[in-house]
Amino acid sequence: MEGDSIVIKRQLAVVYIDVNKILFYVKDTKNNLSLNLPLDVVSDLEVVARDKFDQLIDSFFQMDGLRNMGFDIILVFSQGITFEKDFATDTIKAEHEGIQKFLDMVPFEDVLSNTYKINKKTKVVAVNRNLYDILRQALERNKAYVTMAVSMAVLIEINPEFSSNFNLALIVAKADSLKQYGLVDISEGSLEREHKNSIGIKKKDMRLYMLLGIFALLFIILLVLMYVTFFSSPKVNKNPVTLPKTSVIPDVVNETMPVASESGELSSSSSLLKSTSSSLLKSL
Repeated sequence: MEGDSIVIKRQLAVVYIDVNKILFYVKDTKNNLSLNLPLDVVSDLEVVARDKFDQLIDSFFQMDGLRNMGFDIILVFSQGITFEKDFATDTIKAEHEGIQKFLDMVPFEDVLSNTYKINKKTKVVAVNRNLYDILRQALERNKAYVTMAVSMAVLIEINPEFSSNFNLALIVAKADSLKQYGLVDISEGSLEREHKNSIGIKKKDMRLYMLLGIFALLFIILLVLMYVTFFSSPKVNKNPVTLPKTSVIPDVVNETMPVASESGELSSSSSLLKSTSSSLLKSL
């Protein structure tokens, strides 16, 4: 009938993403399929070729048994995909600082993370946000909607059975009890809120704020230098300068008497002899 819409019943499925492959399990059909991820598509936990990645996912859902079907997806990140660390510190401040340092070391620009209290310790799990977004969008384009995203590291912590028995069917069976351990809060197959790092700011935002702060500081310094150089006049000292009083003492010039010549000295000796002989005569 015209105007009627066909409602496709969604089947519960698990998408397990590993370093170089994706495993796909459908509850009702019990199909367990695998999709390899070449290095020229996904490398170092980054999607390096978005077009090729989308083509791989689209082609995968065109397989028999998946075509024209809808799915509710439990997305599971392997331990090879996530970064994790346990904290058992005494104080909240020390734990907070430790978590922040750990998240800063995760080598992605955008990090999706969550913190769990398990067995008297705090467990932090982080994953590449960009990888999650690209995968989620590719799945939704093929009517596969992520309803839960969890990490295998947390599943092993809460239930040792997951470490000894890698079975995607077991994840489906325990789906209801796993919701509280989600990596993100999801509503209607879309991201409801974004888990950021422990201080609530994404790494990219932190870098942006730091650069803006440095730019503002340099701009202020430039304004100060311009003001000092062009607008600030030198200060004039209005108080008269008093010089210290000093007495002027003239320099005494020593005059040098001319030295008599040799003939002069002889004449003086002759005069002295005459004067002496004259005195002797008078005395006689």
